[in-house]
Amino acid sequence: MSMKLGSGGASKGAFELCPPGPQQLVCCDIIDHGEVMSPGFGTKPASLQRKISLRWMSSFRMADLRPYIVQKRYTLSSHPKSTLRQDLEKWRGKRFTDAEAAAFDLDCLIGVNCFGQIVHLAKPRGTFAEVVTLMPPLPNMPRLIVDPAYVRMKDRPPEDATAPPPTTLATDPPTPADPFELPAGEATEGDQSDDGEEPVPF
Repeated sequence: MSMKLGSGGASKGAFELCPPGPQQLVCCDIIDHGEVMSPGFGTKPASLQRKISLRWMSSFRMADLRPYIVQKRYTLSSHPKSTLRQDLEKWRGKRFTDAEAAAFDLDCLIGVNCFGQIVHLAKPRGTFAEVVTLMPPLPNMPRLIVDPAYVRMKDRPPEDATAPPPTTLATDPPTPADPFELPAGEATEGDQSDDGEEPVPF
């Protein structure tokens, strides 16, 4: 089913930068930033665009043993050339049909593993660890689960009373239930297949 997301971004304050390089990741959150004014480019004027972030926990740990967290911001779009759709296709290891992309419910990503390439990028506000490549988990890779201490942004105290609309790749509800959806917080070691390889459930 479709999920309703609370607004919010990365936590502020001091943080440890996730090490660069290839690493196992598990999706722990989808953050809805709502309508954001995007600057124009060339002849294209500035416009409001729906923005979201996918957030992952890394298999690498900080000094206090908490997992590193990385995220990537996207325009919410099912267009074949959109970065979100292309990254999801790399993650699942196959392309979506237009019908599959239009009906896809992002909430089924929670608890799903992948393999990602992290790089450090210098920006005006500082240096950030960013996800540049996604791919399906490697064969027989032990399943990584979401740290139970993590609280999703939508479940944290809201900054305001405005609730964004449901988040799906399509703008036209409703979204059909995904029979392969992993319920949030239900991913456990027992969910992996007998041979230790986790099939990507989308």
